[in-house]
Amino acid sequence: MNSRFFLILILFVYYSCVNPTYTNQKLSKEKAPKNLTELNYVVNENEIYSINHEELKKYLKLRNRKINIIVSYTYWCPSANYSFDEFASLEKDTNNTLVFFTADDWFYISEYKQYLTYKKFRSPTFILDINVYGKQFNPHPKYKKFFKQICTSCDTIGGFPSYIILDNELNLLYAKSGRLDSISRVILKSASN
Repeated sequence: MNSRFFLILILFVYYSCVNPTYTNQKLSKEKAPKNLTELNYVVNENEIYSINHEELKKYLKLRNRKINIIVSYTYWCPSANYSFDEFASLEKDTNNTLVFFTADDWFYISEYKQYLTYKKFRSPTFILDINVYGKQFNPHPKYKKFFKQICTSCDTIGGFPSYIILDNELNLLYAKSGRLDSISRVILKSASN
């Protein structure tokens, strides 16, 4: 009796963790955002694009700014939502390239567009390419893999928001989970001089 209950409980938990979006739908090209390679790295404000680590590196090199700030966020996470404006204010500095990305699924593009409109955020935003990072329900393994491909020493950061600051040669200056702190502010201020 106990083993049967335990087995049913395990099966219930396992099947409740499957993202229902993928059970009856196939991902179509119409739903998928365009990636940077297809667009020859030309992006528009207020748009959401698909990205992988190689495309991000090329995009940052083409932008050729002193500082590159890469922020993982989600619209549904309270701490990421709370600190979004703080990070978004960094886009005003022309020395910075600010990249917001999410590891959520492409099916949530409309929710992200509504969120970015509500926040009055103009810069392009990126969703991780599911062909590279998979389509599992949990976004944490996807963004950790993405960060690790950009920065091999960034395996200790986790949660939303998380961010890394790179110089114009894409060398790591700083990595952290959570809100901007005094160290990151000093780095950003020194770069703007």
